[in-house]
Amino acid sequence: MHYRRCGNSQCLRPFQINQFDSNVGVEVVRGYVICPHCGFRMAGDDPDALYQTHPMAPAQERHFNALKLTEGFE
Repeated sequence: MHYRRCGNSQCLRPFQINQFDSNVGVEVVRGYVICPHCGFRMAGDDPDALYQTHPMAPAQERHFNALKLTEGFE
C-alpha cells in the first residue's frame, strides 16, 4: 500500500493506491492511476500493472496533510 497525491492542480488530495499484477482474465485499463476524488488520470510506475485507488478517511487525510515527511509518499 502506498499513498499518492493527485496530480490535478485543482484537486491535489492524497489517496491510497495499491498495485497489482496484470495477469487477470478481464479487459481492464492497465498502467494508469485514477484519483478517487476527481477522476484525474495519471500514469503509474508500471505500464502493465493494475492500480486500485481509495480515498482516505477524513482523519487520515488531515494527518497526511500535516506530515512534513515525504519518504514513502509519491
